[in-house]
Amino acid sequence: MRALRETHAAELAVRRPDLQARAVEAGLTTDDINAALESRPDLPRALLPEERDTLLAVLNDADFPGRDAVLAQAATR
Repeated sequence: MRALRETHAAELAVRRPDLQARAVEAGLTTDDINAALESRPDLPRALLPEERDTLLAVLNDADFPGRDAVLAQAATR
């Protein structure tokens, strides 16, 4: 758990599968792992439903290059 919370973000990006596997071996649940990762201020987190709804509403009315790619990404995260 400590490694999931304290490993530098760049290193975590490379080692995440290994760290998650070790956390599971240590008895942590998927919810425990997700909670540890979501508590990190240096990592992106999933949008709250209200945030996603607002973002999608804005993007649906927006017109800029790359809008469709951003809209597709926002709809799936």
